[in-house]
Amino acid sequence: MITNNWKAWVNGTVSAIITGAVAAVGMASVEPENFGLTTGDYLKIGKVILGGAVLGLINHLRTSPFPNLFSDEPTIPPAPKEEGK
Repeated sequence: MITNNWKAWVNGTVSAIITGAVAAVGMASVEPENFGLTTGDYLKIGKVILGGAVLGLINHLRTSPFPNLFSDEPTIPPAPKEEGK
């Protein structure tokens, strides 16, 4: 059975891709002439969106590597507790 860790990781991955793509569109709207928004250059717009999505995915993978598919153990162990706190 697939664990909740895996489902949460997939949700986070999809969220990171969408966030990266939306951020790229926002960036392109600041300089519409340079990113093809005013000329209708859909290939250039697609490249900007894809680039933002890839960067969002890479950032997500850096902070949340692949979870173990059949284990509820966290992928990244919790930080050790400081003594005296």
